[in-house]
Amino acid sequence: MENRIEINGVWYVREDSIKPKFDIIEDLTHSEHYVFESDDYSFDVVRIYRNDNDFYSGFEIRFTDKKDNREDIWDLESFFNGVLDGKPDSIELAKEDLNNEGFQHLIDILSFLRNQGWC
Repeated sequence: MENRIEINGVWYVREDSIKPKFDIIEDLTHSEHYVFESDDYSFDVVRIYRNDNDFYSGFEIRFTDKKDNREDIWDLESFFNGVLDGKPDSIELAKEDLNNEGFQHLIDILSFLRNQGWC
């Protein structure tokens, strides 16, 4: 056993031979996000890095309705593009969760993200 030594009846191991119980560094997820908050809503937009230079396709919006403390995750790119492109089904779906001001905020956020190349 070359990685151990006994001194006065106590066994010791080489420090560099001890593996950490958990290697959390490899389990960390690197992401980029934007957050917008109003009095009524919070929009936390997240996309995840695939590696140091590029991202997985798509992103999600972690939506919180502060009035009733309801949370949801929106991640359908077709919904995001539908809102931006004025598609009635997407607009109707968004307006189920948002008041007029919140809907305008969603459009502004998605327009910003589109200009950033996210969608």
